[in-house]
Parts: sequence; C-alpha cells; structure tokens
Amino acid sequence: MAPQPPTPEELRRAASGDVRAQNAIFDAWLPVVLRWCARLGGPRVAAEDAAHDVMIVLLRRFDAIEKPERFPSWLFGVTRRVLRKHRGRAWILRWAGSELPDVRDGRQDPERDLEDSELAASVRSILAELPERQREVLVLCDLEERTAPEVSQLLGVPLGTVASRLRLARARFEALARARSLVPAIAQGVP
Repeated sequence: MAPQPPTPEELRRAASGDVRAQNAIFDAWLPVVLRWCARLGGPRVAAEDAAHDVMIVLLRRFDAIEKPERFPSWLFGVTRRVLRKHRGRAWILRWAGSELPDVRDGRQDPERDLEDSELAASVRSILAELPERQREVLVLCDLEERTAPEVSQLLGVPLGTVASRLRLARARFEALARARSLVPAIAQGVP
C-alpha cells in the first residue's frame, strides 16, 4: 500500500530545508520509488541508482509541488523521466560492452536461487519487451496492486485508457511468456 501524500505543512518544511521533514518524506516514499524503478526500469537499469536520482530531484524540487494531493503523480512523473534517462544510458553501455553486476540476495539455497534468478530474468525480459505505456500500467496494476483509478491519476490518463493498456499488456505478456515456455506459478502449484 502506498503511503499518504505529505501534508502541505510537511512539504513547506521540507522545501525550507527541514532535514527531519525531508527524511520523513524520503522514508515513506523511497520504497515505492525503488519498486517503480525495479519493475519499470528494465533489465539493464540499476534500480537503486535510478531511485537515488529520483530522490535527488525530489530534494531539489520540494518547492515545485504545488498540490500535496498530486504528490504521488508528480513523483511518478519524475521517476518516469529518470528511468528514461537510465534506459538510454543502459542502451549505450550495452553497445560499449559493459555489463551491470548481478546482485544476489544472500539466501542459502543455491538451486532455488538459480531458479528464482532465471525466472526473474525471464519476467524482466518480457516486461522490457512491452511498449513502455503498457509496461507502466501492468507494473502499477498487477505488481504494485494499485487500483485503476489510482493508476489513472498517477499517469494522468483517462480510466478507460488504463483499462485498455492493461488488457493489451496482459495479453502481450502472456503471449511472450508462452513463447518462452513459461508456465504461470499457479499452474506449477505455487501458492
């Protein structure tokens, strides 16, 4: 569940340089931004780096937020722009031959780690193949578990557009997954 937008007073204090107010907003919203970056960035974007860049923009632009209730949409817009830049850099790195390091989570079962990392890589690969607008809606609705009206507000598009993009994204994702012989986790008996 997403945190509540900051109050006008919290934003005013953060814009005036109050470190406590800034930290409170960062603590509440960094996990959300990190999830957006991890799920929308694609396989060659380092989510932590992108989220860091989003937080830097937020730190510099607290005073640009005129309506606190629009804060989630504003922050998502910043995240989209930052991710676009990171994907552009990743494209150049791909041609330059530089690989991003593989990040491990430190679990103790290497076989399970391998299965999980292969599946995660497949899912990231499929997400990366979706058109950006479809990928955004799929991630926000199905992975972030946000409601369609919430997604409509975040993206600044009509509710019908969200529904249409989500339908297309799900169909495209399923077709790509089946082409890779991936079976949904439910069909594999995973709870």
